[in-house]
Amino acid sequence: MSGEDGTFEIRALAPSDAVHKFEIAHIDDAHRAFLKKLAGKFCDSNISKTYVAVEGTDQGPRIRSYVNILLSEIRKGWAATDDCPEAQRFNYPAVKIGRLATDRRYEGRGLGSSLIEFVAGLAVGKVMPHVGCRFLILDANRPKIEYYERRGFILVKNDENLAATNQNPVMFMDLHKIAMSAPEPQAGVQD
Repeated sequence: MSGEDGTFEIRALAPSDAVHKFEIAHIDDAHRAFLKKLAGKFCDSNISKTYVAVEGTDQGPRIRSYVNILLSEIRKGWAATDDCPEAQRFNYPAVKIGRLATDRRYEGRGLGSSLIEFVAGLAVGKVMPHVGCRFLILDANRPKIEYYERRGFILVKNDENLAATNQNPVMFMDLHKIAMSAPEPQAGVQD
């Protein structure tokens, strides 16, 4: 990805990151507050992990977008595992995007999409080989539903989720389909 200095790097949130310089629209200020007040604490306590798209500047690295992820599940009636009907008795394991935000000055540059791809790749490449995990889920802000659909998420279609009063409907992506379409690793290459 290219930024002011030519590139953006995706990496884990660091204690030295200047989180107070992250700017977001007032309506989404909870995302800024989370980054400033809770993201580091949640990382340290292994509640969730935050990854950032960082741009190098004259004043040092600056966070331009971030994603917060944790383990979760999706209700068995909300998604399907046609390839494994035996699993349909249980809720399905998932990685959840808890928060995704981009600095208002950097919207429209593909940072959010890159972070979604990063999380899907992390889940497929690092989580799924070692732990059962089928889906990537999130609670979408209602105005962002189309944004997530364009990136491969499916809106759960039930009365509870589709109700106009539900401001954060659940959406999911089947990671198993991504894993099955990924190229085979080359011989001799290890994690």
